[in-house]
Amino acid sequence: MIQEVRSLVSGGLVSCQVCPERRSRYAQWICVNCREVTEEKLSPDTLRLLLLRQLLRAGYPFEKNDLDAEDWLNLGQIEELIEEMRRQRLWH
Repeated sequence: MIQEVRSLVSGGLVSCQVCPERRSRYAQWICVNCREVTEEKLSPDTLRLLLLRQLLRAGYPFEKNDLDAEDWLNLGQIEELIEEMRRQRLWH
């Protein structure tokens, strides 16, 4: 999960729909071997945590027991990673 978030934060989420290679006759091979981070390549757990992070940042009023301890810890790891990347100027 953390490696997925690190890749996402450093390069951003790319949409396959706008990729110029999708019309190539080798598109199937290119897509499978693509190094870009796409929504399809992220695990459901990572997508869920990123959604929870967005809700938190937007001010959604989560209560202490709305999420389990593992979710809170994972959200904390994501925030630490983003802060570390901000300090290194890899995140805006």
